[in-house]
Amino acid sequence: MGSLLVKVPQILKIWSNKSAEGISISSFYWELVVYLLSCGYNIRYGNPFSTYGENAFMFFQSTILVFLCWSFSKGGVSIVEKITVLGGFGAMITLIALNLVPDRIYTMMAILSLVLLIMARLPQILINMKHKSTGQLSIITCFLNFAGCLARIFTTLREVSDVLVLATHLTGAALNGIIFLHFFIYKPAKGADAKTKTSPKKSPTKKTETKKER
Repeated sequence: MGSLLVKVPQILKIWSNKSAEGISISSFYWELVVYLLSCGYNIRYGNPFSTYGENAFMFFQSTILVFLCWSFSKGGVSIVEKITVLGGFGAMITLIALNLVPDRIYTMMAILSLVLLIMARLPQILINMKHKSTGQLSIITCFLNFAGCLARIFTTLREVSDVLVLATHLTGAALNGIIFLHFFIYKPAKGADAKTKTSPKKSPTKKTETKKER
């Protein structure tokens, strides 16, 4: 049930700081695609809910994060981008819900999900490396993402003999592990935000005003 709360720390951090600095919005877009494809693929082939169910919960949490990033991103997000994203995901959900996606497309999407997973994590990894900082990322959420992938590897090995699903979870564990490791590589400077100690105040010397004699 950890998937119910995995992104809550990240949601709370962005909301409390009213900032999405250092966070890649495109990473959340690709995350949503991966979660949606994973749910559709596993439902279509009758895999146990334990192997993909948390993706459904994380889809809704990532959706909240997208709206928060739209609200608090520096410079804002264009209305064209918002309409494109909403329209695209609306179409995908409709096709999957109405079972209009052919089997061969699902197989292609399962392979594509590996590429999408890399695209979902790589922008954030590159941003962290560029700024030498994890910005507004939540260490709790990043750890839970990493731990969740490890758990999914275990359940997949135990319950499903699907190489594509296993490969996706292995890739996710590696990429999430890199992001989690960044919290220890790019530690904030201890004295960066500290206030400089004030030196003892010197008593101002009063200048005696001399009256000028005419």
